[in-house]
Amino acid sequence: MGIDRYHYAVYAKRNLAVDTPVVTAIPKAACLSARTCSVAETLREARLGGGLALNIAIMHERSLGEGSRWAGYFAVLPARGERTLPMFWTSAQLAHLRGTDLLRHVTEDAESMRLDFRENVVDGLCVTHPDAFPPGKHTLEAYMEAASLAASRAFFIGEECGEALVPWADMFNHKTDGERVHVLGADDDDDDGRITTVESAPAHPGKNVYARPDNPTYVQAEAVIAALDGGVGCALFSSGMAAACGLATALLKHGDRCVFPRHSYFACREYFRQHCARIGCEFRLYDCRKGRLHEHLNEGADPRTDEELWRTEGSSVETAIGTDGKTKLVWIETPANPTWDVTDVRRVCDRAHAFGASVCVDNTVLTPLCCAPIRLGADFVMHSATKYLNGHSDVVAGAVVAAVDDERWGAVKSARAMNGGILGSFEAWLLLRGMRTLHVRVQRQCESALYLAKRLAAHKNVSVCLYQGLASHPGHDVATAQSTDGVSFGGMMSMRVKGGADAAKSVCGLCKIWVPATSLGGVESLIEHRATLEGGCLGGDSGVPDDLLRLSVGLEDPEDLWIDLKEALEGKKRKDSDYFPDLAGAKPDAAAAAAAEFDRKRKAESAAIAGKRGHHKDRVRVTVDGVGAPVGNVCRRGCAGRGVPVSDKSVHAKVKGVSYCARSDGAFPDWLRARFPGISLDDVEAAVAARPELRWGERLPPATANGGGE
Repeated sequence: MGIDRYHYAVYAKRNLAVDTPVVTAIPKAACLSARTCSVAETLREARLGGGLALNIAIMHERSLGEGSRWAGYFAVLPARGERTLPMFWTSAQLAHLRGTDLLRHVTEDAESMRLDFRENVVDGLCVTHPDAFPPGKHTLEAYMEAASLAASRAFFIGEECGEALVPWADMFNHKTDGERVHVLGADDDDDDGRITTVESAPAHPGKNVYARPDNPTYVQAEAVIAALDGGVGCALFSSGMAAACGLATALLKHGDRCVFPRHSYFACREYFRQHCARIGCEFRLYDCRKGRLHEHLNEGADPRTDEELWRTEGSSVETAIGTDGKTKLVWIETPANPTWDVTDVRRVCDRAHAFGASVCVDNTVLTPLCCAPIRLGADFVMHSATKYLNGHSDVVAGAVVAAVDDERWGAVKSARAMNGGILGSFEAWLLLRGMRTLHVRVQRQCESALYLAKRLAAHKNVSVCLYQGLASHPGHDVATAQSTDGVSFGGMMSMRVKGGADAAKSVCGLCKIWVPATSLGGVESLIEHRATLEGGCLGGDSGVPDDLLRLSVGLEDPEDLWIDLKEALEGKKRKDSDYFPDLAGAKPDAAAAAAAEFDRKRKAESAAIAGKRGHHKDRVRVTVDGVGAPVGNVCRRGCAGRGVPVSDKSVHAKVKGVSYCARSDGAFPDWLRARFPGISLDDVEAAVAARPELRWGERLPPATANGGGE
């Protein structure tokens, strides 16, 4: 699509089949913005930008009447008399807002508009550029109308053009029934002028009909993931497994073949095995390293256990795909969990595409920042967004990104809509929040992982450290070639501990910083005895070595992580005192005494804090007219120093959460009218009548100063 740097692309969908857009281009000069208006140079000299500059540009162009290039466009916009504009409120509308926070917001917005107009137009442009902005020509009302139009119709189109009012798009949206228009900015840094923006198309083109297939709350998160992976679109799912299920449902049918890596996430592998058995699809396992062909045909039950399948040498992926064209889906997980074997993605894609198969890469571990499977030829990329994309261990989500917008992608979106595996709105927001720190998190985790891998590989109690970033790893060369920068290999690794399963489990128990938990990709470092988990879930030995520990490197200091692992590997139990350098090197008795003193001080501080936050009965009390009152409940305003509690209803009251003190606020009726503008006389009388014990002015009783109130 050859949209150059001087045009925008417009997708207009009207009475068309899904994914059949009409594409046209409009010049940037046709879009009213701070860069294209007749006073663009003036605004640039005044260093005005953003929404403020757009408001001024619209105000100025409207003041030109027929002399403006956009006079025809302004003529079709609704006038104030036809349709209420957002910045203007009638007296009747304002009356309904009395007594609410909305009235305050409306008042503040109006005041902000007045300040902007006076500061930047009246005292600004009218003084510095009187030729373009003659004093008295522009009014506050005209400025507010311009701001209202911008707030309801402006599109943000890249930094190059700033916010822009797009006449053609506005006419489409407001004048054409049943049509939806997407205005996308061309990437000026792209040499070939391609459009790099991604649209998440709903199941019903042109409108959102139902929240399950057409939910706008996760479109923004989908667009971010699609842009990171370089795909045409993204579909969020309720979990990574839901995303895998959606792909299986969309791409496999009876008589097809699915090719899956033997070394991979066990739950996903087991799901595909069972799914293929249910629908009559052939399921083949392959070994990305070497081996002979092993076929697992579901027409005849295979008596071998998962352990036997794991230990049996798999075929090469070329042999597993075959040449008969039956293979429809090839799944890649690289590096493979938990052994971190590396698959040559480009080689597999070339072979699969040659025989009509689609390729999906599980890129959960590496993320788009370390590996870009679509650039290597993959048709789909799957993420368990629960892990690195979110990164805070508080969301369960999945995602599928497509390389091409075709029937297969439509089938995936349809599978999500029909199966109902959608992501919740709040979870989508949390995921978007997590991705804002994705770059800094992944960079730190990659650096720490490489540091730890080098240390672990040299430790006497580690038989082997499995990390693709090590030059000793069998797949290091392929991993380097597939890395986006040649030096980022992810934050996951495994180590095999000398001494077998008992020694490995002991290391888990001795770690203080590393948390024994089943997940990965979060800010906290996790350690896990994988054979225990997979064996328990599969009801036997899954084939994972029983001396293997899987590590997910977090954001803690890498030196602290190393010390924790090192001492756990060496069988050392750590105490609280081990974490305080001032105790290091002390004699045993002295260290014990120092640790005890530290614990004593810590408990004393905790007790002191608890005392300050304790129950009100434990607070210091004062006497008021012979009655004890907690210090925290004593009035500190007009009754300060008199020890009068706020519970004394002869002097104090509370109206709509606002406290009143007769000695500082004066007459109660006057205070009500001042504090709550617009309150009726009937309401004032009712409030006074409801508090017969309240006195003020001459009715106010004298207070006895007894001290101790403060």
